[in-house]
Amino acid sequence: MIGPLLLASLLAPARAGDAPATDREPLRYGAAIGFEGVVNDTFLHRNGARVGFNIAPAPWVELGAAAAYYPILGNGGADDLDWKPLAKRIFVENNVSPNISKLVWQVQLVGRVHAFQATLGGSWKGGFGVIAGGLLAGTQDDLIALQRDDESALATQDQVHAGPVVGVFWDARHQALTLRVRFEFDAYVETINSSELNLKKNGFLGAEAIWWFG
Repeated sequence: MIGPLLLASLLAPARAGDAPATDREPLRYGAAIGFEGVVNDTFLHRNGARVGFNIAPAPWVELGAAAAYYPILGNGGADDLDWKPLAKRIFVENNVSPNISKLVWQVQLVGRVHAFQATLGGSWKGGFGVIAGGLLAGTQDDLIALQRDDESALATQDQVHAGPVVGVFWDARHQALTLRVRFEFDAYVETINSSELNLKKNGFLGAEAIWWFG
């Protein structure tokens, strides 16, 4: 009688110690694809596609890398598909040179924290969180808008900028699929005509689908 009781007492701590390991969330990683655009530029339409890769070491935190490309659809002037009506009006009617710099591509490294999560119904879960990280952005000055094609303008026409990115996100999750909407701000300083510094703040609204593995 004493033998079985002693054996049970020796095995009990081992089983208790094993429990946290079985409850631990596995590392997840996922691929993302989506579409986004700048919503606060008064002169330009800048829309494009985005692909990314995410790692989630815990249910409430993610690390992500993403790249986006925004195609240039015109060569400047009143017929440029990238120009908004305000840019066309002040350029054509008022002969004023709008300060137009087209965002061409962007690469991000960010962290995301899920601040709130809840069940939406059935097997769907949702929540929201915050985003913070850094980026590299490539831009191209519109020389038609600047009405400059001299050496100083050409020297800074194509640039690469570094800066911070912050934002918020909302998502809905069903098993391995996540549907996400993001709103982000990025900021960087660009040089125009080799002499003028301009602080650019882009506000992005984007949507993406993420497929999780692991």
